[in-house]
Amino acid sequence: MYPPVLKFIFLGERFAKSLAGLTIFAAIFVAKVEIATAIMAILTNNLLELANSDVDTLFQNFDEIRIDEVLWNTRDEILKQKPECNINIIFEKITDNEELLMCKGKAKLLETAFLNIIDNACKFSKDKTVKIKVVSEKKHIIILFNEI
Repeated sequence: MYPPVLKFIFLGERFAKSLAGLTIFAAIFVAKVEIATAIMAILTNNLLELANSDVDTLFQNFDEIRIDEVLWNTRDEILKQKPECNINIIFEKITDNEELLMCKGKAKLLETAFLNIIDNACKFSKDKTVKIKVVSEKKHIIILFNEI
């Protein structure tokens, strides 16, 4: 049995093939539906992964991660799907001390959370711009997401 999102993708592909020879407007509409479906599939899979995380082990076995790498990876992923978004990552204090950007966590779960936050900020921003400010202190990393 196929998951509902996959069924929706198959249905869209079948619908697209049946529209051969229609106007350019119909082709553009179908392309937009396919893109929206792909984005929905990514978000659904990320949320399912988050839901499948065992609550008991969710806060155990943290890895040392660089928060800037997680943010840049998330930014790249969103821009692949939505190149019209403007995502600006600003570091309040630029430092050579790598330890100020390190924290314990699970990179994949943070990427999923950041993906959803940034995606929503782009949707609700007037010009699809999101400003992400990273402030690193001795024992804390503060990340501020602002839609502009």
